[in-house]
Amino acid sequence: MKGPEFATAASESAALSVEWGRAKANRMGGREGEPKFKFHFAPHPNLFRHHAGNGYLDQIKFAADCGFTAWEDHGMMGRPVELQEKAAEIMAEREVAMGAFMGYASFNQPTFSHPTSDSQQMLRERMGQILTCARRTQARWVTVVPGTMSPQRELAGQTASVIETLKMCCEILAAEGVVMVLKPQVSSPHQPDYVLTTLPQAYKICRAVASPSCKLLVDLGVSAMTPDNLDAVWSTLTRRKTRVESSNSSKPTGKSKISNNSKTPISQTK
Repeated sequence: MKGPEFATAASESAALSVEWGRAKANRMGGREGEPKFKFHFAPHPNLFRHHAGNGYLDQIKFAADCGFTAWEDHGMMGRPVELQEKAAEIMAEREVAMGAFMGYASFNQPTFSHPTSDSQQMLRERMGQILTCARRTQARWVTVVPGTMSPQRELAGQTASVIETLKMCCEILAAEGVVMVLKPQVSSPHQPDYVLTTLPQAYKICRAVASPSCKLLVDLGVSAMTPDNLDAVWSTLTRRKTRVESSNSSKPTGKSKISNNSKTPISQTK
């Protein structure tokens, strides 16, 4: 096959692949009235590009047609405003919730463990930018990686600084109901000492912050590379959930108890 013929055949094959994917989505998802996922499993950009094409908005539509009811995009804040607004419009039309987006991540700076007046001001401004993106995309969840530890300070002082800095950030986010989800990272001899490295440690930090806008992101891929005891973590979380349910059931407030049918967006790695 000659060059031009090969290129034409490749283009036709790619077009057929996209159309096949769209037809498959029609059979699987909402257009034909098929059941959607009960939980907010949230695919991310380019996961379906071989079926939906490279268009960002087309990928959201494809995911919705496949029955997904949430969308995760860590890079949402960096996308053009017009694209964010159009994506939000499409998600509203397709009843797709915006999942977590990356609000702040530091992998080499002690922004939270050894804060300065400049870094504190930077974080305040960043929280404002997060709220703007959340309003625009109707998002509620924002991922935060709170930097590294500082070799210049003792551990207790660093932990206190992390908690106080998180409280400052959460106070800004809580005003509009946005929830920060903290993501532990894997430390190794070839990587810096991150502020959050295990689920139990991150859980204790969240409890110390004591804000409805500070939650824990459970990344099972990361946990598989750390000494996390997932059974113990899960037992702690479920015991706390049971106490909350018991407390609610003893108060005649008329509010429903916590349900297992959570509306929290769940990404692939959670």
